[in-house]
Amino acid sequence: MKLSVDIASLIQHNSGQASTYIFDEQLGPKNSNHTLSLLTKHIAALDLSWITKVVIFMDSAPSTNKNSWLICWMNEMLIMHQTLQYIRVCFMVVGHTKSMPDWVFASIASSMKKTDVFTMDELADVASIYSQSQVTVQNDFMDWRKSLESKYGRYVLHGITKYHDFRAERRQNSVAILVRENLDSGDWKEVTLNVKDSVQGLPAETICNRQLTSEKLRHLTEMYDRYIPRERRLSLLPLPYVISKRTVTELCCNTEPGTSQLGTRFIREVNKQRTTRLTSSQ
Repeated sequence: MKLSVDIASLIQHNSGQASTYIFDEQLGPKNSNHTLSLLTKHIAALDLSWITKVVIFMDSAPSTNKNSWLICWMNEMLIMHQTLQYIRVCFMVVGHTKSMPDWVFASIASSMKKTDVFTMDELADVASIYSQSQVTVQNDFMDWRKSLESKYGRYVLHGITKYHDFRAERRQNSVAILVRENLDSGDWKEVTLNVKDSVQGLPAETICNRQLTSEKLRHLTEMYDRYIPRERRLSLLPLPYVISKRTVTELCCNTEPGTSQLGTRFIREVNKQRTTRLTSSQ
């Protein structure tokens, strides 16, 4: 049983720069909140004094990418960044979505087969070999879904799976949302966003860490106690129990000479302390 980790990579094609983010299952399960939070962070870091158009290529995963939240988010980005003229999101056809981020993931996976990785920082070091920018251990995400649902409702576009080209463009006094089925041809269809609450905007809440199950925490703790050096321990795990010399002395004094009770009592004491430590850490 291992700690599950997700890796997200954004490739900026005009510079070839790769930005890589890693986070563990305490911030999962992976959904559109993660995608929209990372895209928001990346766009905010751009020099928008001269960048007026943003084009994003994604795979068609419905839980994380192609969904109504994305359409509403595009609208919010143009409201937030007044210099942007349009944002276009292109979804590649299912079945051949082997894009540049997939190369990054494959390279990281290949390196991990040759390297022992026990902490998030060690994983970041491995990932940094294939990223021209700093690899970030992401510790928080914005709750975009809750905020966007409050403002626009849950369902914005029915039959969204058949569309592959999405565009939000700035008009004189508004933002228009357009979709079409093909990336390079076909007619654009305008999508009307029904605003339920105009006060809602950027997410006001962050996603809190979920607690690991007691079974998984106990298993990870026992594994790290037994096999992995203390300095390479996951920060979310309680520190290993180190039995003191005083405890050993007390055990020796309370054991009859010439008997084999010391080993049994020693193991019992360690297990007792370990159980107490695991219980108090949950």
